[in-house]
Amino acid sequence: MHFIRFLKVPTTTSKPSSNIITVSTLITISTDLSEAFYDGNATLRATLRADTQSRQLLASKTVTWTPGLRNIPIQFTFAASKDTASDGIVCISATENRADDMRTLFAGPSESRILSAWSTPFNILQNGSKAEAFVERKLQLSAGKMVRIWEETREDIARHIWPGGLAMTSYLSTLPTPPTGQLSSLTPLLSNPSLNVLELGAGCGLAGIVLHTLLPSTKIIARGGDIIGA
Repeated sequence: MHFIRFLKVPTTTSKPSSNIITVSTLITISTDLSEAFYDGNATLRATLRADTQSRQLLASKTVTWTPGLRNIPIQFTFAASKDTASDGIVCISATENRADDMRTLFAGPSESRILSAWSTPFNILQNGSKAEAFVERKLQLSAGKMVRIWEETREDIARHIWPGGLAMTSYLSTLPTPPTGQLSSLTPLLSNPSLNVLELGAGCGLAGIVLHTLLPSTKIIARGGDIIGA
């Protein structure tokens, strides 16, 4: 499993006398602890959209990741008008082998799967404005449900999404229809209408959040590092 990460969060550059706006970022594709980079070919689609209900596409480009790369700079340039929304969001995703749909996460080799990345909203019209140091992941579950979860961009072991959490999310993604797979011992537990779950070493609390999303009557306590949530 590999993750698209922002090494430098999207940042706006503009000049007072010009309506030309540049948004730049630096990304990588690596494993969960960034100990290995993606060693394959991948076509990435990068978009800059307005943070509005219409999600207007302001700029886009396609870049190619090849074996041996450690990062790729991405730059958007567009002409702003009086109607241009002040806030925007950058999304980077692979055109193939995306890891965003939990229902098909393990339909093929998991090592070739790439998880997409969304930035926080930021002012794309103000010079020097930048996104916060977080990345949003959007994970598709069953019955049209989606989990949107934030993780930090900094390099540490806290507040991150781990492959184990994604594997559990994939396993749970068919709920309330009983999951299929090698964890048959969980099946009777998941049919309990008053399930109480303690998630330890939660990171972002992904497994607990997904379980509560699909089985709202479940009570979750997630604990990881210095954060506790219920």
